[in-house]
Amino acid sequence: MGGEKLWVPLQVRYVDCDMMGHVNNAVFLSYFELGRVAYGRRYLGDFLDWKRNGFLVARHEVDYTMPLLLTAPEPGVEVWCSRVGRSSFDFSYVLREAAGSPVYARGRTVAVYMNLTHGASEALPPDLRQHLERLIPKD
Repeated sequence: MGGEKLWVPLQVRYVDCDMMGHVNNAVFLSYFELGRVAYGRRYLGDFLDWKRNGFLVARHEVDYTMPLLLTAPEPGVEVWCSRVGRSSFDFSYVLREAAGSPVYARGRTVAVYMNLTHGASEALPPDLRQHLERLIPKD
C-alpha cells in the first residue's frame, strides 16, 4: 500500500440544487464527507475504535472552480491523505467527472485525532502515523 487515492461516485440529487440546477456550495462539504467516510472505512478502520478513539473535523477549505449541475453525468470525489502532523492529518479532495475532467471543486479537511473517552486530542499513535504517511501519494 502506498499513495492511495479513492474514487467515490456521487449522485447529484434534486434537493442538492438551487432553482438554476446548480449544486449549492454547502453541499460540496457533504460530498467531501461521503468521500472521507468511504476512505476511512477502507484505509483507517483497523486503527479506530470510535468508542475510544477517532477523529474530528477541525477545518474545511473549498475552492470552487465551476458550477456542478444537476445534469452532470458521472460526478465523483477523489479523496486521499495529504499531510500528517503530530495530532492531525489532512484529507484532500477533487470533485470532478469520472473521466478526469472537468474539476468542479478542490478541498481539504484537517482531521484531529481524538481520545473519545477523555474528549481531548492527542498525538497520533506511532502505528497510525506510519500508516497515514504510507497513504500519502508520492506525486
